[in-house]
Amino acid sequence: MIAWKSESELHTVLIISTDVEMVSVWETLFKQKNCHVINETDPYTALQTAHLLCPSLIVLHLDM
Repeated sequence: MIAWKSESELHTVLIISTDVEMVSVWETLFKQKNCHVINETDPYTALQTAHLLCPSLIVLHLDM
């Protein structure tokens, strides 16, 4: 279960993965929780995205 500060806030979730099926599952889950979901496949680009957007949550798929 994921605990958020407030239900009314729109949270940003950054998913770093090359597994399209898992990204789809995570994306569906977080969108149901009213989150803005961003997916990056390249770790270096993901690092830049994380610095720019300061996401509320980062999901890192380590099988890269």
